[in-house]
Amino acid sequence: LIVLRGLRKMGLSVDESAEEAYLMHWHYIGQLLGIKPDLLVTSIKEAVALDKAIAERQFRASESGQELTKSLMNCYAEMTGSQLAPQFFQAQAHLLLGEQYAQMLAIPTPNIPLSVLQAFNVTTSFLSNMYA
Repeated sequence: LIVLRGLRKMGLSVDESAEEAYLMHWHYIGQLLGIKPDLLVTSIKEAVALDKAIAERQFRASESGQELTKSLMNCYAEMTGSQLAPQFFQAQAHLLLGEQYAQMLAIPTPNIPLSVLQAFNVTTSFLSNMYA
């Protein structure tokens, strides 16, 4: 569900049959991995309910989560060698996670406007599909 939701947030469309197929794919992988059957979903409705239950029970601000996120941002910046990379990471995180979870992880508010980020996401996705 998180991947499908992220695609929509990035301005990409996925038809309902592809969404259901994606969920079923992970349903079968979950079976192979031995995940309890009551935790495996077969529909978007079930996925949304499970996502909500997990979020209510598990998602909390924590120092270790914030440190891990900060370390990931620093690693990303070092790997790219770009001054813009941390800002892009922060903007993507705010877009994909939402403000509530971005704040829980202490991700700084980006200087990149949402409209610029969305245009970048759609453009880079379009270019990747052209050359795929």
